[in-house]
Amino acid sequence: MKSFITMPVVFALGASAACSSRPASETQGTPTPDTARVVRPAAGKEARVAIPVEGMTCAACSVALRTALRKIDGVKSVEVSVANKDAVIVYDDTRARPEQFVAAIDGLGYHAGTPARQ
Repeated sequence: MKSFITMPVVFALGASAACSSRPASETQGTPTPDTARVVRPAAGKEARVAIPVEGMTCAACSVALRTALRKIDGVKSVEVSVANKDAVIVYDDTRARPEQFVAAIDGLGYHAGTPARQ
């Protein structure tokens, strides 16, 4: 009689794979450690903007947004709230513009509202 050893299989799901509300096209192109960009400390004037975001339904959505926004050169910090349906970004205004944040949010398939400086 042959004996079989049963081993558990663990699947690692990225943020984009866990969210069922996002189209499959958005799960492609996720950065790996080899392709992720290193964000250097910013050295200009610090600004803060809040952007309403429609379409977020879960924590995976907030992780996807936070990851995309942090890749923009000049971004110092990002706070994304599914409950408040917004993203608050602190950035160097000599290296980044709110229009870039709106484009990144819209590019992920969400809808960004009008940015409001804080």
